[in-house]
Amino acid sequence: PVCTACDRGKYAEGEGNVECQFCDDKDTLVGSITLTNGTTSASGCLCPAGEFEDQGTETNSTGQCRAVSFLGGVEGDVDGMTIKTLDLKPGHWRTSEQSTEIIKCLNPKHCKGGVNVTNLCNEGYTGPLCAVCDEDYAGTGSGKTLTCSACTGDVWLELLHLEASSVASSKDGAA
Repeated sequence: PVCTACDRGKYAEGEGNVECQFCDDKDTLVGSITLTNGTTSASGCLCPAGEFEDQGTETNSTGQCRAVSFLGGVEGDVDGMTIKTLDLKPGHWRTSEQSTEIIKCLNPKHCKGGVNVTNLCNEGYTGPLCAVCDEDYAGTGSGKTLTCSACTGDVWLELLHLEASSVASSKDGAA
């Protein structure tokens, strides 16, 4: 048999296999493509830009490609996105890398977006919807109006200074 590279959207599993199979199949990943010709494994089947791989269900363990447009707040120009790698637009947040619930932040400036769900907030913000001030930041306002500013100075030195002043003034008063 003559070996020829499989066309885009198909793959041949294993060395020397000349039978190309479609990626868009219930046994592989429904709606998927390959990015190039000559793909040699089903793992090369990816969802095209504008779609993401939804995890399999009890009836379909391989999953399928679904449009990102129904989620809102997700960049649509990335090939091969999965639930774990959904690329959020700035101003959006989600609870975990398994969640497809994309939520608008109370203040869009708090949320930088991206793929890493542990790093969706801009500097100084944290928590659900990036609506809490991070450690070493102080907040004014709340919700949409929350502003978190970096704390300056050393709080412990300030407290030590106040304690020393208090002790000194109590000694002066006792004399």
